[in-house]
Amino acid sequence: MLIVMLAATALLAGGTPAAASAPGAQVVVAQSAKSDQNDIVCHKEYPTGSNIPTNVCRSKAEEAAAREEARKQLEKMQLATPRPPGG
Repeated sequence: MLIVMLAATALLAGGTPAAASAPGAQVVVAQSAKSDQNDIVCHKEYPTGSNIPTNVCRSKAEEAAAREEARKQLEKMQLATPRPPGG
């Protein structure tokens, strides 16, 4: 989205889309991508045994880390599950 805005700004200023790919613009895009991981995302979670939701807010990086940890735990449990003979 930021790239589109940079390109539109360059076009409105009379430049070309190549002007949007100037070294200064790349730094802004790189910083924006990094700050995306620091953006806070909130969602409702329903605790087990409750119908009352709670708001949980975490950064995108924390969400990604929690998702990866849950995936690893699930994979670990699946690999530890004994298989019946012949199946």
